[in-house]
Amino acid sequence: MASGVIDLSLRPPTRLTPARLWLRVAVILAAIGAVLGLALLPNPAGAASTPVVIKMADTPAVYEPARVTVKVGEPVQWINTGKSVHSVTLVPDDAQNPKDASEPSGAKTFDSGFMPPGGTFSYTFTMPGTYHYFCVPHEKAGMVGVVTVKK
Repeated sequence: MASGVIDLSLRPPTRLTPARLWLRVAVILAAIGAVLGLALLPNPAGAASTPVVIKMADTPAVYEPARVTVKVGEPVQWINTGKSVHSVTLVPDDAQNPKDASEPSGAKTFDSGFMPPGGTFSYTFTMPGTYHYFCVPHEKAGMVGVVTVKK
């Protein structure tokens, strides 16, 4: 069986030398500075997860806004807020008007497929340039959009 003594006696505080006091203050200030410095750093994961939002409406059939500018790596999210099916399509062979679907040389095309009401589609642009896209069911009605991607 272990026996131990717990010392609960109160001792008078020992006096700190000025050098030891300054050392303690410096350590406390450095710790506070480190915590504040870390708190002020940008959160790259949080920055990338906040997309630019484009809504899709029915009357008239439009993307709102129709034109956006983003930086490379910044995601864009389309939300179908209408009551009919929409799409986000950048496939030149699917466009009725060739001007409605274009991308920078070397960039990938994309297609959300048909999106039901409340549906979403996200795309992250990895190459700078101008992207023209359209809604397959409403292209003739003028439902076209442009994303300009900057470095």
